[in-house]
Amino acid sequence: MDYPVLVGEQGGFEAVAAFGMDPVLPFSAFADRAGRIVTLKVGELHRDEADFILDRMRELGQGRLSLAAAREQIAAGISRLNRGRSTAAERRGRLSPARSSQIATRSTLMRAN
Repeated sequence: MDYPVLVGEQGGFEAVAAFGMDPVLPFSAFADRAGRIVTLKVGELHRDEADFILDRMRELGQGRLSLAAAREQIAAGISRLNRGRSTAAERRGRLSPARSSQIATRSTLMRAN
């Protein structure tokens, strides 16, 4: 799948400002074919998160999901993936239960109107 990638200091900050966000890098923006922002992911984008988001984007593009449903499913799915990632780290002894809970609830997905 081909998609544009913006890499750069000033360009990154200009893109952040265009989305009305505080300057936080990295972030990933996912737009549909009509140019509507479906979701913004602030922070590191893990492979399982990208796969999940892109699957919802495909369903949206095929007309099987509405924009609102895609956004809701993405938010719920990313939250679930982060909880699983935190729980796995906790089991390996790398994270305390309190810190695991903080991380799972802190993942930032932003919805653009």
